[in-house]
Amino acid sequence: MKLYIKINDIQAFKNLESLLKGRYTLLKKLLEKDYPVEYRANIQSLENLQNNKHLFFTQRDIRKEIKGIYFGNDSCEHLIPSLEEIKEVFEFTKEKKLNFTLVLPPVSEFTIPKLKQIFQFLNTKNSEVVVNDLGALNLGLKYKNIKLIAGLTFSKMIKPAFLELSNQNQKELITHTEVEIDYYRQFFKSLGISRFSFENIDIDYSFLNEKPYVNVDLYYPFIKISYSKACNIAGLFNNIQNYFPVEHCPVYCKDVALDIKDVYFGIFQRYNSFYKLNENLDLPKEVYSKKQNRLIWEIFL
Repeated sequence: MKLYIKINDIQAFKNLESLLKGRYTLLKKLLEKDYPVEYRANIQSLENLQNNKHLFFTQRDIRKEIKGIYFGNDSCEHLIPSLEEIKEVFEFTKEKKLNFTLVLPPVSEFTIPKLKQIFQFLNTKNSEVVVNDLGALNLGLKYKNIKLIAGLTFSKMIKPAFLELSNQNQKELITHTEVEIDYYRQFFKSLGISRFSFENIDIDYSFLNEKPYVNVDLYYPFIKISYSKACNIAGLFNNIQNYFPVEHCPVYCKDVALDIKDVYFGIFQRYNSFYKLNENLDLPKEVYSKKQNRLIWEIFL
């Protein structure tokens, strides 16, 4: 299993080095104060990655094990990086000999013109793009040099927000996804898509041993509880478009966030989405033993 890093925006990209091994002393000091949950999660998840006995990069300098960067926000189309930001991160990955993957949220017709410009650029670079809706998928199929990846919306599953994930009886509710269905996988493979995205939940991965075979992108350590076009942060500040900013949004979420002060459930809001933290990393052999699979370490900052 190979290690990739997911970065939501250009600011997190610029602060990337502060989160890697040997560079987070300052962050540990910050944790003595009341800082957002992802600061603590970044440090704890890094330690978990380096102490997991099944991962081949255990006890190594994790900076040398990163194979690529997933860049982009997968929850809101108003947070899609600009073409200039994409070029900046792409040039960085090229210089460092890393793979580049753009991550897209579900998009509307208002975003298609912007996507066309982005796809035209990436088509000249033989890049990967994670799509999370059929519109972006259909558009991406028109560009022969772009490799598409099925995002989290194509592997939906039951994710009750208030389940304690260590309870075995409750785990039975959240172990299945439609990717288990063979003709579902076959449909995507007929489109040239053989990589699916999953979250760090106890999923029944036995289908990985069955035809048609697919590869796994496993996102860690956050679980997305909910997201939609309705954004309560936008609704709090924008009385005109209310909860549904359509063609334009002032993106107040870059300055405003919500932490629910409950350590047990660990739920918090970033952008238009609610997340749950799951730092445990108990990977089945079907996932960690295959080199084509990827662990996507998601960094919020």
